[in-house]
Formats: sequence, structure tokens, C-alpha cells
Amino acid sequence: MTRHHILAPFHLIGGGVWHAIDFATALKQSGMDEVHLWSQKPAAETLASYPITTMAPYSGIQPDGGHLWVIGPDVEIGHWYDRRRFEQVTLVYNQHAPDLFSRCMHRLTHALDHQVAIVYASSALADEIGLPGAISPPSFDIARFFGHAVTQGDAVRQRFTIGRASRDVRYKHHVDDPDVYGALLKMGCEIELVGATSIADRLSGHPALKISPEIPQSALPGFLDRLDCFLYRTSPRKPEGFGLCIVEAMAAGLPVVAARHGGYVDIINSGVNGFLFDTNEEAVSIVTALKENPDLRTQIGISAKTTIKQLFYERPIIQN
Repeated sequence: MTRHHILAPFHLIGGGVWHAIDFATALKQSGMDEVHLWSQKPAAETLASYPITTMAPYSGIQPDGGHLWVIGPDVEIGHWYDRRRFEQVTLVYNQHAPDLFSRCMHRLTHALDHQVAIVYASSALADEIGLPGAISPPSFDIARFFGHAVTQGDAVRQRFTIGRASRDVRYKHHVDDPDVYGALLKMGCEIELVGATSIADRLSGHPALKISPEIPQSALPGFLDRLDCFLYRTSPRKPEGFGLCIVEAMAAGLPVVAARHGGYVDIINSGVNGFLFDTNEEAVSIVTALKENPDLRTQIGISAKTTIKQLFYERPIIQN
């Protein structure tokens, strides 16, 4: 049986890391016994419960043979790779970074006598690179994410609550977001922004606006359970390659309102299982409709959860 080696930058925390972990889980659930997680630097402390091996090439601790999966173009391939022989090598391209892609592909193809396969996390990423490859959304382990039954909508809320979550860096936010938040606050909405201290200087001190740093993955289900709507967009200079936070919100049964410039557009059918917008005015209009129509929120939320179930539990695992 083929050994699967999954290499990712586990010293960081982000969508790509969970992509690697959930992919390993999916491979094991499909009957693959030999699945190994590798990191070239010590894994983050928050990942201590996962069986991630830190590489030590000079001691012979490194992946070798079988199928090597490189999760993300930001993985730096060291000299150890030149002395290894794998049956297959696959680069999973999961973020908008063509320069990193070129560098990573150059290293991966340098010492091989066969082609490196490419798997794109979204059609937008495939269009960006333009090379042949499969398009497959990242694996998503709902059991890992929730860990308990989520009963979205059970809490009694005084006001309609909008929220979003991301890493706490400025490019995860759009320059026009403060204007949209201001309009929604005037409508009587409450807003919770997780991972937004990086733009606190651009936000008002409105009492219905709550700003906090990014939170652990284990705390996200509880956060999403407090919301009525998930509103999301990033800087157009750094669009989401896929957008794990969108999947998490949809899995929680939330209506998602997202900008039309991320890889997640592959899974959102606007008006059916979520909404896509192009302008500030359109975003405010969609959120207003959701605020005023609880039945619409319920309908979209149910459709969103159904989409996630079909996408991540009823599709085959990509194995090049």
C-alpha cells in the first residue's frame, strides 16, 4: 500500500495547515494506513495533539518513498529532497502566490525524472497558474471543527448579529469594510469582528461593535453560534485562494455574504446557499434582507449546510 507523506508549514496556523490535517484524516478514513504528517520546523504548540513529525534530515528523519503531498506553495523544500525518491509528488496550490508557486515547482522538479502533479484548491487558482491539474476543494473534517453538536440559532438575541473571523492581519480586510460596518450599525445591527485588532485604528468606537484578536480553532464554533450572518471579504490585492472560514460558517448553518473575489465562489450559488456581492451597497442590501427575513436566513442556512455535507462527505478524495 502506498505511503502518503503530507508536508506543510505546521509552525504556522491558518487554512493551509488545517487543509493538511483534514486531508490526512480523509486519507485514513478511506483506508490508507500509512499517512504521515511532516514539518520542516517544530509544529505550533496548539497542534501538539496531532502526530506531526519534525524533520531532521541529518539524522535520517524525513519523508521518503511513496507519495509526497506538498500542501501550499509557501513550503520551502530543503536539500534533503534531492536525495529522496518518491513514486509520486503533488503540489497543492491553495493560495494566491504565483511567485511562490514558481519557486516551489522549480525545487520539486529539479531532482525528479517524472512530472509533479498539481491540485488547485479552486478554479480561480487554476486560472491564475494556467497549468494542467485537478481542481479539488480542501478536505474539511467537520468533526474536528465542531467537536460537539452545534445548535445555531438557539440563543435568544436582542439584535441581529453579524460577524466575521480571520487571521489578524490587515490584508484579510477590505479598505471599504469600515464604511459597510458603519451603515449596518446605523441599522441597529451588532457586529463581532474576530481577528480585527490590526484594523482597529480604522474602526469606530460604537458600543455595538466588538473587536477581538484571532481565536483558537476550538473556539470558532461557539463564536459562529452567536451570529445570524457571516459577512466576509479581503483586500482585492490578496483574495482568498479558497476560504476555510467560509466553509466553517456554512457548516454552522449561517447565511454567508461574501465578496465575489475568492476561491469560495466555486461553492456559493448566490441566492441559494449564500450570497456574493460586488459593491458596498449590494452587501448592505443583502444583509438588510437577511435581517428583515428570518425565514430567508433559515432557508439559506439549511442549503449551506447541505452543500458542505455533499462537498466534503460525498466526493472522492483526489489521489493522483
